[in-house]
Amino acid sequence: NPAKLLASLRYAFTNKYTVVTELMQNARRAKASYVALDYDGKSQTLTVRDDGVGIAEWQKLFTVGDSGWDEITARDEHAFGLGFMKSLYSARRCIVRSRGRMIAFDTAEALRQVPIDVRTTPSATETVVTLEGVVLEELGRRIEVLASAFPIPVIYNGARLARPVALDSKPFVATPIGHVHLVGTEDGKAVASTLLVLQGFAVHGDPRFDRESNIVHLDPRQFDARLPDRDVLIDEADVVKQVDVYLKAMWRVRLEEAKRMLSSEAFV
Repeated sequence: NPAKLLASLRYAFTNKYTVVTELMQNARRAKASYVALDYDGKSQTLTVRDDGVGIAEWQKLFTVGDSGWDEITARDEHAFGLGFMKSLYSARRCIVRSRGRMIAFDTAEALRQVPIDVRTTPSATETVVTLEGVVLEELGRRIEVLASAFPIPVIYNGARLARPVALDSKPFVATPIGHVHLVGTEDGKAVASTLLVLQGFAVHGDPRFDRESNIVHLDPRQFDARLPDRDVLIDEADVVKQVDVYLKAMWRVRLEEAKRMLSSEAFV
């Protein structure tokens, strides 16, 4: 029952800020070098721009269960094919421009499956998604957290945001579970807390308080988060235990190395 499914999917999303994270993910997957967001609370208008590869198949935006990404991205990141649907449930009107073409439509009509015309427009270097009538009253505060671990620069209302736990912010080591920043391996001052990141967003821990914690950017080929918001890990308790075991093993290797290289006094 396609009509019933489209109506019911509105209740699958539990976090209204998912519309922001999904558009940010689209920019990253499109191999953009940045993603820029502008939000006007008075007009309730969100604009998201990126310089990625753009949209080749417009029908994929509205095909539930077909993400439209290449085979490797869809396989490695478990792309659900639901992300753009959040825009339809969040906004009153949507305008998308990419690669010299554009669409503009009322979301209520789109959900009723009214045909949408793709029109030609002057070509530009950016893909631009504009959502009108979207309520994101706390976006100014939340975007700092959303950007904190994101792999590409995030610009909000013209200001480049800090990314204190992103892969390019600290020294990370590639491991079988992902990229790990293990605190204390040089000075011995270990910490117990660990921040887990998946596809650029924190899924365990809080970047506001765990910036000096161990940080693990999980391998998306092995780990996944709950559909469709991706804000909670599947089998979270098991994943946390698995990561903890691996971090302890890394510490043992580091201590054995230090024992071989340091004097007894220095080692102690």
